[in-house]
Amino acid sequence: MRQTKGYCLKEIAGVFYLLPYGQLISDHCRGVQLNETGIFLWNTLEKVHSRSELLECFIRHYQAEKEEIPAMEADLDTFLRQMRFYGIIDMEDSWNICEKPAYQYLKIGGISIKLIGPKEAFSENFLPFTADACKNTDLTIEVLIGSPDCHKNGEILIRNNELIVCEGKEEYIFLFLKFKQLAEMYFDKSGTYACFYCQPPFGKELAEELFHAVRFVYLYLAQKRGLFALHSASILYRDKAWLFSGHSGMGKSTHTNLWNRILGTQILNGDLNLMELTSDSAIVHGTPWCGTSGIADKHTYPIGGIVLLKQAKQDVCVKLSEDEKALLVMQRLISPAWTKEMIEENLSFTSRLAKIVPVFRLECTKEDSAVYTVKERIDKFLSF
Repeated sequence: MRQTKGYCLKEIAGVFYLLPYGQLISDHCRGVQLNETGIFLWNTLEKVHSRSELLECFIRHYQAEKEEIPAMEADLDTFLRQMRFYGIIDMEDSWNICEKPAYQYLKIGGISIKLIGPKEAFSENFLPFTADACKNTDLTIEVLIGSPDCHKNGEILIRNNELIVCEGKEEYIFLFLKFKQLAEMYFDKSGTYACFYCQPPFGKELAEELFHAVRFVYLYLAQKRGLFALHSASILYRDKAWLFSGHSGMGKSTHTNLWNRILGTQILNGDLNLMELTSDSAIVHGTPWCGTSGIADKHTYPIGGIVLLKQAKQDVCVKLSEDEKALLVMQRLISPAWTKEMIEENLSFTSRLAKIVPVFRLECTKEDSAVYTVKERIDKFLSF
């Protein structure tokens, strides 16, 4: 373990702080107040880089008796976890979080991610999004074994049969009620660091749970970066991505599969599409999260339009008012909506999006005629 570059230890009116500077300020990294023990451990990290060496220096410095060592070891681990939580310690040389921790680097929608933990906990669904190793990533995700030293609490934002989401002072706390091996997840409000607590064995079941849980952290950071996720299936038609959205069971996959069967149209993603506004257009980024379809293209495409599906006895395209476009698309987002501010972010995005790309409703059957009906409408858009 090593000190992360970009922090300096400063005294302010007799109180010591680790303060970020340079790029870390631009990245909204926070400072941390240190007590006497924290100051000693931080300064010692300039010379030693393993937990065992740090503990040895800690014991020697305070001339600890044998019976005091367990308490000092607990204090050391608390300090290291706090520093690790805020990204103040570089984890490449940290103490083992598992017997042989692995590192996997990803690039999804322009956001770089570093996964640290048991190799078996990393889903194969991430493989197409593998990136080269780099020292500074946007998001570090650490998979820890066992339970946290203390179970954090906060204001409950969401509670259902599967999940509890709480907001603490500096972090969000997730409690997974239906997962068998993944119990808790904490991530700081900057969205740059998350830690998951799990139980062995490490295999496909844990990898599946972690794969779905990582999405919560990723979409939180994506929202802060101006990227928003639409619950939708997408196709590539005439060099543009067309997103078909509707509530679960509406028939998104059925409809896009019709395009593929009838016209040979490429399906890009079966469940989640990550959208971003540029200066004068909208684009969609590939993500590994694609529902049960198993179809996930990793590339970026310009968005042609968004089609909101509604089951009907006949096929017809329906024009929507400007407020309906923004509202209905916002309701289909799966970007975080845990707070009023997040809802406002989502609605602001869809209001701007609806002014750039066409949005309309397709009342449709599950027959081939539904494809030809919406294709005719799309072709008219593209002919202008």
